[in-house]
Amino acid sequence: ASAQVDVLCFADIYHKYRELLSKDNLVIIDGEVSIDEFSGGYRVITRELFSIEQARERHAKFLQIRLASSKPEDLTKLAAILEKYRGGSCRIAIDYVRQDAKANLALGDTWRVRPVDALLQTLRDVFSENNIEFKEQLKAKVKHGGKEIGYYIFDFLVFNLSSNIKDISSSSSSSESD
Repeated sequence: ASAQVDVLCFADIYHKYRELLSKDNLVIIDGEVSIDEFSGGYRVITRELFSIEQARERHAKFLQIRLASSKPEDLTKLAAILEKYRGGSCRIAIDYVRQDAKANLALGDTWRVRPVDALLQTLRDVFSENNIEFKEQLKAKVKHGGKEIGYYIFDFLVFNLSSNIKDISSSSSSSESD
């Protein structure tokens, strides 16, 4: 499903994350969700912005890998790929399936990885796209009239920026303290 939401980004935040704000660039927004009294829709006041990779590093619960193989070299390949990306915060979970056995394995902390696009693409190229999945979860508080009215839980929330991004700071006569 898709929807439209107004996102408000004050000048200090805009300048801090300006490089992420370009047409057709996907970003993750950490902010306060509220009901816009004027339009009746939702509004987000931005606190922070993240690239997809930055958001994965911060919010990824784990990387799930489905391995359906009895070939020992597949495990060797997997270890070699993961080795290049170790040192991150993302846990690894492996669903290992053979004709005679099945196991769910959670790798130890020494196998935590940096969940970057290159890792994801390499794993998908070697083990098939359907067998690799980041499990991520974002939680948003919803406020109305200054009162918290609930939470929205998103498996992954992605905003696609349209050409409606406006740099009002350069045309405004307001000071930074406004």
